[in-house]
Amino acid sequence: LVLYDLGTKQTLTLVYGRNGHYLPGSRVLVYDDGVNLILAQREDDGWQKTEIVSHAYNAALRVMPISSTRFLYQLGGQEVFVYDTVSRRSIELRALSQYCGLDAALWNTRREQLLCRHRLDDSNYEYVFVELDGTVHATLDLPGSRLLQPLAFLPDQDALVLTERWRSRFSDRQNHAVWVLRFDTGEFYRLLENQYLGRSVVYRPR
Repeated sequence: LVLYDLGTKQTLTLVYGRNGHYLPGSRVLVYDDGVNLILAQREDDGWQKTEIVSHAYNAALRVMPISSTRFLYQLGGQEVFVYDTVSRRSIELRALSQYCGLDAALWNTRREQLLCRHRLDDSNYEYVFVELDGTVHATLDLPGSRLLQPLAFLPDQDALVLTERWRSRFSDRQNHAVWVLRFDTGEFYRLLENQYLGRSVVYRPR
């Protein structure tokens, strides 16, 4: 895992691992070393590390920071857990896990809710806002929801960025577009066409 300075274009290797996430407003880094989920606290003399959970080599692991002291994690299709860095313990979120997982999910800090994909049947699903206790709130009314995936919240604009993908009718070429949903006005529009933003977006307000 490498720290990159946009100004100087210099890099600094932090630790050897993958799937790294800083908890916002802290000096805590959460990452996967290949067989363990690691919590690393930056100290003056280096990293103070704590093993959260062990897993099979390079097993699928999703991590989602939700505050400066808490993050969600999920191994494969198993239950979702929340880890608290103050109490240093994991809590299983059974009700949430029964409804949805962390795949294609986003945390909304303003609502303090998870936007996640709830499967309706083998070929259809919907995006809903869910609290950690499993309480379900609003459902996103997205046209062609199977082709749209949320990528990032823009908290200062009360908006959601989504990516759209589809295949051309006369070829197998994959097409992409960027959409924006504004929660304050309900406006939903295509922002960019022929643009792929990747699987995740890091947003920083000006």
